[in-house]
Amino acid sequence: MVEPLRKRHANGSLYQRRANVERELEELEKLTLPQILARARAGEHSGNTTVSSEALVYFLRHEARTGGSHGAGVDGLVSILMERAERTLRRHISDAFDEFQREEICGEVMDGLVDDITDTGDRGDYAEVNFNDWLAHNRDDACRKALRRAKRSERLGDEVDDLAEVDDALPGRREEPKHPASAEPTPEAGAALAEAREKARLPHQIEAGEFSPEDQYRIAAAVKQANLDPNVLEAFLLHHYWDVPIDSKEPEKHTLRKHFGVSEKTVRNWLRRAEEAFAKLKGETDERKKDEGNGPELGAAGIPR
Repeated sequence: MVEPLRKRHANGSLYQRRANVERELEELEKLTLPQILARARAGEHSGNTTVSSEALVYFLRHEARTGGSHGAGVDGLVSILMERAERTLRRHISDAFDEFQREEICGEVMDGLVDDITDTGDRGDYAEVNFNDWLAHNRDDACRKALRRAKRSERLGDEVDDLAEVDDALPGRREEPKHPASAEPTPEAGAALAEAREKARLPHQIEAGEFSPEDQYRIAAAVKQANLDPNVLEAFLLHHYWDVPIDSKEPEKHTLRKHFGVSEKTVRNWLRRAEEAFAKLKGETDERKKDEGNGPELGAAGIPR
């Protein structure tokens, strides 16, 4: 007997497979797993789909629930489903993404595909209803993440440029040798960086980020000038650059309120303080540059919301 789906719609009704999929599953349940695999492979070789993707998902999930998630039959079905999914993904990822981004998006979806499907809960039920649409939702999620990463990289690049402008304008600053992003700092520069980090109390998001030692020094100098508490600075970075929301109605979602164990009001106050401190610092730098005759504008945008 074909197992019913368990996931429910918002109105309380159970998900339902298409009628042709139900009929297919009733027929395939009379076969052994190796026989199902042989039928599916024959279809792949002839170019005719003889076992639907929804049916492949059903049997893989059934094996996972009953503890038979290993063996040649299961591995063969996984291989067929993965090949189909990858072909579909590559056809439908927008040309607006470059080759690297397309590979990253495809890899992100494919890496999580089997785990999502074989989860013993009801998370993968919709894949049995309409596999290609389920895959499209995962693709769209990965595309949105790729866009956020691209925007975050652009913001971080602008931010480093801004902080370089601020650091250049700090009174008494002397020029230090420039180091490429991949270079290790000299012992003297390393000591200066360590001191700057300690004084600025940088959160790990900066120290673990993809910044050169020179950029980290500049950020530390600007952060020290802004005089922000570590939690305030960390909340600002998590929210604006890592897209962590203040709060969420989704229980499993990571939020700033959960991260710090404080109220939503406290988090919002922290963000406001950081924004005001950086805006003030940038304004003071702009005024200093005007007085020096360098024009009214900084080269890059201000610290973004």
